[in-house]
Amino acid sequence: MTSPILLVARQEFLNGVRSKWFIIATVGLPFMMAFFTGLTFIFVSAQGDQPIRIVLVDESGAIGDRLADEFPERFSGGEKKIEIDNVAINKLVDMDKIFADLQTKVREREIDGYIALEKDFLDSGDASYFAIAVSNLDLNARLTRSLSRLIQHSRLAEYGIDDARASELLLSTRLKTFKVTEEGFERGGLQTFMFVYVLGWMLYMTVIIYGSAVGRAVLEEKLSRIVEVMLATVRPFQLLAGKVLGVGCVGLVQVSVWLLFGFVLLAARGLLFGGMGDIGEFLAEGPTVSPLLVPMFLIWFLIGYFFYALIYAAIAAIVGNEQEAQQFQIPITFLLLLPLISPTYIIQHPESVYAKVVSMIPFFSPIVMFMRSSVLMPHWTEFVASFTISGLSILGMLWLTARIYRIGILSYGKRPSLREIVRWVTSY
Repeated sequence: MTSPILLVARQEFLNGVRSKWFIIATVGLPFMMAFFTGLTFIFVSAQGDQPIRIVLVDESGAIGDRLADEFPERFSGGEKKIEIDNVAINKLVDMDKIFADLQTKVREREIDGYIALEKDFLDSGDASYFAIAVSNLDLNARLTRSLSRLIQHSRLAEYGIDDARASELLLSTRLKTFKVTEEGFERGGLQTFMFVYVLGWMLYMTVIIYGSAVGRAVLEEKLSRIVEVMLATVRPFQLLAGKVLGVGCVGLVQVSVWLLFGFVLLAARGLLFGGMGDIGEFLAEGPTVSPLLVPMFLIWFLIGYFFYALIYAAIAAIVGNEQEAQQFQIPITFLLLLPLISPTYIIQHPESVYAKVVSMIPFFSPIVMFMRSSVLMPHWTEFVASFTISGLSILGMLWLTARIYRIGILSYGKRPSLREIVRWVTSY
């Protein structure tokens, strides 16, 4: 005879995977995310279809017309994409009037901005850029690099070093980072950081989405009193365990499909991003992903899901309406969010005392331990300790939730006090 728990789990699983939301989210969401991600990178790497007009006011006389030569790109019609004009300066020029006129031109959109280099520019290296919009990060970075290179050439010219020789002396270094593994080494660095950070957020979202789904299902059955009919054939514990197990299987299937799609996208990153300039080259380079990442993600998803799903189920059994449920769920949700407030420290220092301690706390361990494992595999004893603590915590939460659920699911009206909840747990 089939266990009532498995029967309830089977029904919850079938209801979940047959829903239109599941099909749309499982299949449509990855394609939608890929589409918008690609669209975002296309717009980020695009130069725009209008020329950028900038005026240079060089009181030092060190840069002059050379800055315009740093931006040779042109549109198909031959017009320069970034036009830089140099203001002629002599002793008779009123600088205040020049700057006032330039500000007027910027406000009236005659030019996009102007750069001011003071007389001591060669000594101070300070440059100022004035514009209506200063959020073009690519333009800002290119202006900074070009001015830095030109001021270095100017300083070296004072020592009789020509531009060709200066370019050789000032050749910049591009540092490539590689992670040492048992098999040798693999590409790593900022790409790895971004990849682990995104997966950490994905783990957080999936745990919260499916954990809260259990809470909503419990609350709906309680408020509609369907649960009274269901409890005529199954015990409260069996109903709770089957519901948590069934919804968890739905989440496991959906997350597995998303991960599979993500790894296909990762494998084709060179083809997808190769022609997008510097940004595309950065994305196409890495990271190299360990095959163990998929099972680790699924394991920590299940651990986090079971722990938080039981908490949400207990809350739903206690409260009397949706508003009260949300009030109780918000602080619980922030507990899992806490590791994502300090991901930089955890990813950069996976062996720190803070990372090790937090990865042992059941509220945080799913995300923190996954992040640590993705960057630098912890010692096996830490895995055993974290799994053991998490497993015992899930069993403890199951016992606590089951005792609250068996009475709370049939309680209506005024929300019980803390003393009443304690009596539910301790009563036989």
